[in-house]
Amino acid sequence: GDVNISVTGGTVANIYGGGAHAKAHATATSVVNGNVNITVTGGTVDRIYARGQVDGDSLNGAATVTFSGAADFSTKLFGGGYNGANVGETGLSQLVFSDYSGTFSGSIEAFDAVVFSGDAAAVFDGAIADNANWVFDLSGNSGAAAALNWADARLAGDTVALEVSSGNAADWTLILGGSATDFKAAAGYTLYLDGAADGIALELNGAALADTGTVFDGYRLYTEDNTLRFGRIAG
Repeated sequence: GDVNISVTGGTVANIYGGGAHAKAHATATSVVNGNVNITVTGGTVDRIYARGQVDGDSLNGAATVTFSGAADFSTKLFGGGYNGANVGETGLSQLVFSDYSGTFSGSIEAFDAVVFSGDAAAVFDGAIADNANWVFDLSGNSGAAAALNWADARLAGDTVALEVSSGNAADWTLILGGSATDFKAAAGYTLYLDGAADGIALELNGAALADTGTVFDGYRLYTEDNTLRFGRIAG
């Protein structure tokens, strides 16, 4: 079955989503047949290994690590296992910042995607490694603040997905920080309207959307003053 772990306070050293076993027992295994959901809203967590600890541990499902609230964290996050362990895996590992408005100064490594959802207004002040896919779920975002404030934003070679609902049209600042040069070096931007499986390729600073049949006609993805934005340009 699924594993659900929630941290709301206190101090935690390590969390192993896919279980753990003593290294001294070389033939031992730890198996989770289901999904793992790890949610952190408070306290202090040193490290989170989304899928497991060492060789022989396995997770046959998806692993999702979610941060919510406004607390600051310096957690070291790993989408796989401890120290690059060969943990079995048959699902994706996602890191989600949902309605999160604190400062994250830890590290992020080896997740399949980093997702910003709800009214996320996260501040990154740490090392981001091995992440090639960014997802901005704007369906519940009011546009009141940048979804991500990251002075050292780096998207070169990465893919960026925008998920929007025609019931929520706003002008959004996706990323505050970085540079137009770096944003242009991303591997690609894709817009997904109302949960559609097929996306619309977006050209950065290109033409506005047209004939989409939604309120997003006239929207475009663009850079402005070292920000990455999706909306209408005034005037």
